[in-house]
Amino acid sequence: MLRASSGLIPGDSIYLPSNFISTAITRLWNQRLFSDIRVGATIEGDSLDLEVFLKERPRVNYWRFEGISKSNQKDLLEKLKLKRGTELSDYVIDKNSKLIHKYYADKGFRNAEVSVRIDNDSILKQAVNVTFIVDRKRKIKIGEINFTGNEEFSDKRLRRTFKKTHQKSLNFFRGANSTKKIS
Repeated sequence: MLRASSGLIPGDSIYLPSNFISTAITRLWNQRLFSDIRVGATIEGDSLDLEVFLKERPRVNYWRFEGISKSNQKDLLEKLKLKRGTELSDYVIDKNSKLIHKYYADKGFRNAEVSVRIDNDSILKQAVNVTFIVDRKRKIKIGEINFTGNEEFSDKRLRRTFKKTHQKSLNFFRGANSTKKIS
């Protein structure tokens, strides 16, 4: 399979210098199955012996989360589309860490921290277990909204344009969630 996808065929003749070997290496990289590809060459007279050293990317046996509730774990597994048996790369880890951070930032935890722990699987060779460790920190709450330089609209009208951002009421006789009138 690797010979066919790389284009390297034993006994084939090539001219040197050429881009044939670099093209074969590029084809192997494009498969995204390997984390390291090295080529060694030995020249004996008119023949060239190539040795290709490949380091296979590890596969993920399972994905885990620490520091969050089971319902959030379920939501994140669906949102991130994490599947067992997929290849693990720096891009996959970075992309998913950023998506987890964004998930919590949208919920108001803007200072959330996400770290990753990768452990080799004790049973399967070339398999790893990936754990995302999430520290939500404290939820960001808005205490006061001030507008400066505004002359066209009232401050009250500008505050209404914010979707979920509301300043707390300054009325001490009403609670934040109270809707009853005090007579």
